[in-house]
Parts: sequence; C-alpha cells; structure tokens
Amino acid sequence: MMDQNGLREILADLSAAQAALRRSSTAFDTAMAGMRGANDGLAAAVVGMRGPLEGIAAANTAQGEAIDAVIAATEQALQLFASTDRH
Repeated sequence: MMDQNGLREILADLSAAQAALRRSSTAFDTAMAGMRGANDGLAAAVVGMRGPLEGIAAANTAQGEAIDAVIAATEQALQLFASTDRH
C-alpha cells in the first residue's frame, strides 16, 4: 500500500505536469495569435499590391500600343520608299 509521502509526490508531479501543460497551451495560443497577425499583415500587403499591379498592367498596355504605333509608322515609311523607288 502507498504511504502519504508517495501519494504526495505523485500529486506534486501531476500538479507540475499540469502547470507545464498550461504553459505549453498558453505559448501555443500566443504563437497562433502571432500567426494571425502575420497573416493579417500579409493579406493587407496583397491588397496594397493590387493598385500598383493594375498600374503596371496599364503601363504595359500603353507600351504595347506605342510599339504598335511605331511599327505602323515604320511600315508606312518603308512603303513611301518603295513607291518612290518605282518612279
């Protein structure tokens, strides 16, 4: 049969284990809160990038239109040379 001292030691160990479990749970909760904060920051950054990305897309479209205009003007100039060479 177990004496009171043995039972007291077991209960003290159990109490220490429960306290360690509580600290672990609290640390996990803190880590999860940090992850939520980081996730919120990342989401805000993605939303913040939409405007600049739309600006880049618009600039790219304008650049494509400018390139098309230069090509068309070059082709017209080449046609002028071709028509004057025939005379």
